Amino acid sequence: MSMALHIFHFLSCLVLIAVVLAQPDRGDGMAGAFGGMGGSVAFGVKTLDVLWTITIVAAVIFMATALGLTLLDKGRNRIQPAPVTGPPAPPAH
Repeated sequence: MSMALHIFHFLSCLVLIAVVLAQPDRGDGMAGAFGGMGGSVAFGVKTLDVLWTITIVAAVIFMATALGLTLLDKGRNRIQPAPVTGPPAPPAH
């Protein structure tokens, strides 16, 4: 289960990187970040809608698998206390 989730998480990382890099640069500053008009669309509006949808789906899958891996790893305690190898020190007065 854990290995399959790790592989799915890795694949979602690759897809997320690919779709973010495939999106055209808007180049219109803060107006583009918040949906303002400006800039040219090289591939058409429909392509941008598809890329935007794929980006959102990939991001949600990435976050879900990251949360799942965290919850699976939470039960494992990897830090072991050091073993006690001698008599305890005498109390200080």
